[in-house]
Amino acid sequence: FTLLALRPRLRRLAGVAPLLGATAVTVAVYVDTTVFKDHGVHFYEFDLVALLGNAWLARDLGIRPQDLALALSVAGVTLVLETALFVTLRRVVRSRPWIGTWSVAGLVLLATSGLGLYGVFAPRVTTDRSELLESLPLRPVLLLEERARPHLAVVPRLGNGAYPVPRPGSEMPLVSDRKNVVFFLADGFRADHLRPELAQGLLDFATRDDVIAPALALSTGHATEMGFFVLLYGLDAYHYHPFTLARVAAFPHGVLRASGYVTAFVSGSRLNKYPTDFMAEAFDQVLYPRDDEEIFPLVQEFLKERRADGKPYFLLLFFYTPHYPFDSVKPWNRRFEPSLIEAERRTFFSFDDPRFQVRARNSYRNSVIQTDEFFRRTFTMFRSDYEAGRTALLATSDHGTEFWEHGLFGHGRSTFWREKIEVPLLIGLGGGISLSEEMRRTGSASLKDVWPTLFDLLGMSPRVEPELWSDGLSLLTTAPDRRAARADLFVAGRYFPWADRPNLLVAGDHKWWFRVSGLGPRGELRTETLRATNLLDDAVDDADTKLPREMAAGLARRFWHFLAPELTMPGQEPANGTVRAGVAGSPRQRPRRLPAPWLPGPRPTYCSRSTSSPTAPPT
Repeated sequence: FTLLALRPRLRRLAGVAPLLGATAVTVAVYVDTTVFKDHGVHFYEFDLVALLGNAWLARDLGIRPQDLALALSVAGVTLVLETALFVTLRRVVRSRPWIGTWSVAGLVLLATSGLGLYGVFAPRVTTDRSELLESLPLRPVLLLEERARPHLAVVPRLGNGAYPVPRPGSEMPLVSDRKNVVFFLADGFRADHLRPELAQGLLDFATRDDVIAPALALSTGHATEMGFFVLLYGLDAYHYHPFTLARVAAFPHGVLRASGYVTAFVSGSRLNKYPTDFMAEAFDQVLYPRDDEEIFPLVQEFLKERRADGKPYFLLLFFYTPHYPFDSVKPWNRRFEPSLIEAERRTFFSFDDPRFQVRARNSYRNSVIQTDEFFRRTFTMFRSDYEAGRTALLATSDHGTEFWEHGLFGHGRSTFWREKIEVPLLIGLGGGISLSEEMRRTGSASLKDVWPTLFDLLGMSPRVEPELWSDGLSLLTTAPDRRAARADLFVAGRYFPWADRPNLLVAGDHKWWFRVSGLGPRGELRTETLRATNLLDDAVDDADTKLPREMAAGLARRFWHFLAPELTMPGQEPANGTVRAGVAGSPRQRPRRLPAPWLPGPRPTYCSRSTSSPTAPPT
């Protein structure tokens, strides 16, 4: 600005630059506050250029054309008003020169003092501190908190005594009973909507004697990427970022491939390409239909190929229907009205509009009904093989959805209300297996328990105990009393441990909401309890609010089981098999591809059967 001011002809531009800057900051705060209020995420956690150019990601966040138009209108109005103020001050300052000096001094003083108060007093908040700081707009920019390294700099521990990875030429365990495995995964399905008027088909399946349906089932995260990761790996979601950045292959997938399985991922829901697409690349085939309805002909074609070659298969079907904007419900399933899917769709400029909220809730109920119809059709396709004991069928969800019960809509924010983390979990063993009611329903479970349970069903030779490759328990062989007493149910906040986010531990009828503030000298996790509630999210007595020491110690043991510090002490060798990620920056940056153990074999076949797909599938 000083250089501009020295040149008389450019002096006017010295005032235009801060004018445009102030407008940009004002609009950015408005957009960020709106996005966070509606969805619990900040817009700067995403690649904006990619987001606006990707119809699937825009759909996931509910970004509509009118939202973009509204933001541009706010920017235009703000710019006009600030320009008018600027022109007025320039005219006044000609007769009153002191106004210019005091205006600049006042602006600098207010900005400096405001940022100072913002940075000094906000961290002093002790009640729900992380929730408060997480909600502040442009917090990383205004407080200069953008990290040059992860919150907890950890990398995967691989090899003997750590996470087993398939390597070219290495021998893998094989399954002795090569049943087919089918996952029915519904995006955003809440457990409390598994009731007769909405999902009778799923309920009928849950009551079978050969289906494990725990009384309480938790997702391991509140976002699709983490839930999807856990369903493939059987690990807690804090492994997601370290394993993803190092592109570590999933042990269960390696066992299936070594056993001759053909694997396929058929998805009506898109995965974030930075960097979650590597999980899709593990499948032999990746099929992206235009919508959920087109999943079924693709599955029919896949089954025809398997009948021809006789190979067993692992098939993951990912249905988008119960995720916003709930626009794939058929007319005959629109039992709750008014809804968002109407002959003449109403335009709502704010999610705070009560009319929109009523329609959103009704549309979600309708989408659950539609999802139940999709499950019935899926079960029909596999029923003969299921009854004959040739196929196992899982039905679950990656996370739930909040509908303003606690002030927000969606699932992106790092809070752990039951509406967001309790999901259906139905593990159908097939073949007329008859389990006791106690074994089927007792205790709590998590998505990380799926593969330990399935490998007990399929048999693994030689047997590798679950604790050597998973954080979960087998719901098939673990005693009901141990399942009821478990204290390892962990739900990770988005980006943890790459970012400082709250997390959750569940034991018995208690939920401990806490954050990890750092590491102790011996690697212990320093935890700060934010809230303690019961399973219904009601606050418990003050005496019970602190995370028990034994639970914190157990968490630390599990955390370091397959992870290691990224940096070692001088002269100290890295942990056995440690992959040095060497990736700096925030989780929003797409990391470079790192050399890491990977499954041998051909690249997956990608197929999009729809010519109207908004984006091309990942390559």
